[in-house]
Amino acid sequence: MWHNRFNLLTESREEIGRRFINTLIKENYGWRKKDLCTFLDEEFDNNVEDINWILKIILEEETWPSAVVVRVLVESGAELQVLNDLGQTALHIAAKKGCEYIVELLFEYSGDENHIDDEGFSYLHAACMYGLDEVVQRFINKGANINVKTFYKKRRNESPLTLCL
Repeated sequence: MWHNRFNLLTESREEIGRRFINTLIKENYGWRKKDLCTFLDEEFDNNVEDINWILKIILEEETWPSAVVVRVLVESGAELQVLNDLGQTALHIAAKKGCEYIVELLFEYSGDENHIDDEGFSYLHAACMYGLDEVVQRFINKGANINVKTFYKKRRNESPLTLCL
């Protein structure tokens, strides 16, 4: 028993994060908002880099994330503008997965409906490509630029409309 406790005390932040994600996703533990906030505070000291890492990993997992978990991570300071090496944001990643409820939740916090990634994809491009019709309409209603062009796969001048056809 003591040996197990010693191992827990010497875990790296990444090991703690992986354990958290494994518990969160694989074991489908019913996390409550209060429990998540306590865990983030105790295990990660609400460190933004760690919170960003957890959000990125959760969004990239095959299993769709819990809205409660994503909301807590965002409210704990996750930076939504850039999460991966392609300059994609949490919203881009969720749209690619077709995870409409997470896209809508993230859109509440995003603050920039015209943000583009390193390949020129806007949130509207991603929503159009992945058939998220209600999200597309919400982006347009909020003022997303329907004429913004991308340079997807070195092809230039692709609007959201041409990508959804």
